[in-house]
Amino acid sequence: MRIVLDTNILISILPEKSKNHFIYKQFLEEKFDILISNDILFEYREIIAKIFGKKSSELFYSLFHTLNNIELVNIYFKWNLISVDKDDNKFIDTYLSSQADFLVTEDKHFNHVKDLKYPKINIITLEEFSKLLKND
Repeated sequence: MRIVLDTNILISILPEKSKNHFIYKQFLEEKFDILISNDILFEYREIIAKIFGKKSSELFYSLFHTLNNIELVNIYFKWNLISVDKDDNKFIDTYLSSQADFLVTEDKHFNHVKDLKYPKINIITLEEFSKLLKND
């Protein structure tokens, strides 16, 4: 399974006390691939540093460069499908440039994109993603 993971989801699966930490463990076991762009990686680092500290951010960044199930995607076209929070477009653009299976997010800014006939974007919630992993 190949996914684009919104930052809010990543932050919610990292803590060991999170009920969804098993997702992070499955990621480390290479049960699925995470597709990222440079913009997404930069946001991951920035937010992890704010929440968990700079050292954690640097460790996470190093980890992302060693795992085989991380794929860096080059973005050649920007769709600009989200106008409310333009910063969220990096996740859409990465999804559309990567042949990902799903974009996992809880962000309401993505709601109107779900219903587009073209381009078709498979957006799922953390709960839906969790169920997919448990059924595998």
